[in-house]
Amino acid sequence: MSRNLVDSVKDFQQVFEYFFNDNIVNELLLESILCPEVLDEENIVRMKFKEIDIDTQIKKECHLPIIQ
Repeated sequence: MSRNLVDSVKDFQQVFEYFFNDNIVNELLLESILCPEVLDEENIVRMKFKEIDIDTQIKKECHLPIIQ
């Protein structure tokens, strides 16, 4: 994949992740009948995307420096 495409997809994923977590997940948790500590840091629910660039993923797993 081209670097520009990978960067574009990562940017889109980051924006989607932020809005989904703040506007959907948190609102659903606040409206639930669960305990009041539902938004405490240790209880929080988050959506997270996996790495889409295999080369970057391998470098992260091997603790190599990532040059962009």
